[in-house]
Formats: sequence, C-alpha cells, structure tokens
Amino acid sequence: MNIQLRQKFQELAKFDRKVQLIELESLRKIYAHTVLPLTDGKVDLQFNCVMYAMDLHKNGELYQFLLYLLYGPKKELDIFIDTNFLKMLIENGDLQQISPISNSLAIYSKAGKITHIGIAITPDRLRSKWGTAHLYEHDLLECPINYGEDIAFYSPIEPETCLNRFFNYAKSKGAI
Repeated sequence: MNIQLRQKFQELAKFDRKVQLIELESLRKIYAHTVLPLTDGKVDLQFNCVMYAMDLHKNGELYQFLLYLLYGPKKELDIFIDTNFLKMLIENGDLQQISPISNSLAIYSKAGKITHIGIAITPDRLRSKWGTAHLYEHDLLECPINYGEDIAFYSPIEPETCLNRFFNYAKSKGAI
C-alpha cells in the first residue's frame, strides 16, 4: 500500500466532513484508491469506530450514559467505548481471535497498542468509521497510516453482551 496515500488519509481528519469527501475524490484521481464513503457530508455521526463495529451506535440510552460520563461529575475517570474498552474485551476473552471472514472484527494496532476497528465485508475489505466524520468501505490498508499495519481478526460479540460488559467496565472504574 502506498504510504503517501495512507498519510493523506490521515490528513483528512483535519477537514470538516464535507471537505473530507471532496479531498477523498481528489486523492482518487491521483492514487486510484478504492475507498468508498458510506455517508454524505450532511450526516453528523456522533460515535467512534468501536461503537460502530460493536453495533452500539444506535443505542439512545447508551448515548445518554456516555454524555454523562464525558461531561458529568465522573468525567475525570475517562471512561468511554474506545480502544481501551476493546483491549479489556480481548483480555477477558470476550473477543476470540479467528481467521478473517465476513462480519469478523478487524482490529488494528501499532507498536502493540490498539488503534482502530472495522467490520470485515470480505477477508480483505472492511467497513469502518475514520475519526469524527464518515463511514468508509476500504481495503485493509487503505486507511489512515496512524492505524498501523498489524491487523488481527476477532469473532463479533452480540451488542447486548457488549453493552453489559461496558456497564460492568464503567462500574469497575467507579462511574456507577
């Protein structure tokens, strides 16, 4: 994969969501990438890659709880559905490493630290949320360079089970 293109993908985060789509198309003309945006510039997606991959992004009750954790009296605990939560799911055995198949979870890491997650469409193509703006369909290494190149695949977890694990995680950190 072209390192320069991956660096350009990383730079997309500097732009607002409408400009990101314009820049993505400009990059297609230069690098002939196959990244497809799955959202338009009008949508404001208030979730991250972990919430998307775990299918928790549509849960209104969870969203309210996350707002409480981010802005309420417990905000100093820094609890969120993020890569730290993913690490806990792996360490606790909730996510089991498997060979890449459709609907498996592709977890990226760099220097041993989890950086990103996506959902496999095929063993070499994913759907994932990049930064704060858009959902994309892309090849494994057609993504921002800061996600790294180490990719492991895991079996998916049921959203209800994941949600219960998150509430237990928040409780263990003192948020509840």
